[in-house]
Amino acid sequence: MAAKKKRKVRVKVRGYEPEDARAVAVILGSRGVVEETMQVPHRPVSEATGRFAKRDSRNRILVAEMDGEVTAVGGLRLHRSLRARHAASLWLAVADDVRGRGIGGLVVDELLDLGEKWMGVLRFEIAVFVDNEAAIKLYRERGFEIEGVVQAAALRDGKLVDNLSMARVAERLPYPRITVRDVAQKIPALLGSGPDRSKN
Repeated sequence: MAAKKKRKVRVKVRGYEPEDARAVAVILGSRGVVEETMQVPHRPVSEATGRFAKRDSRNRILVAEMDGEVTAVGGLRLHRSLRARHAASLWLAVADDVRGRGIGGLVVDELLDLGEKWMGVLRFEIAVFVDNEAAIKLYRERGFEIEGVVQAAALRDGKLVDNLSMARVAERLPYPRITVRDVAQKIPALLGSGPDRSKN
């Protein structure tokens, strides 16, 4: 008996439209997304859809369609400060039933391309829970580095979870940088390690 051919799934990444609001709200409310983001369980769909109704020139949202159904959403948000307009926060949410199929990566790649080539973003930032191995791997593969740990960042199912602050910074910058390494060489005492609270 001949092996069954796998049906090729079509994925399309496009800009968010108002009619996507309900599908996006359902994704954001799914258990897997709630556990790995700052969402709260049982949030009303109507409340979540209202969040996307407001237009904001600093915010760009993309969705991924799989066979015409919205299965992932992600966005870029430019910093409000004029002095930090070269930096943007990135976020991503993928429906539980399609995780591990590369859809989130497609959305992130499109967001990075949009940010770098059209919005002048030189620094992309994202926060990831320390135990979200898939997300950490996804961002590291795209040049993100771990910059620090935010201790006891969020409450999740009765436990406080640390967050990793990750960022991807352009290799070539239009201005000189003052780096932590520069400062550490001059005044090392200022950047010495603080008390270890990891056991608290």
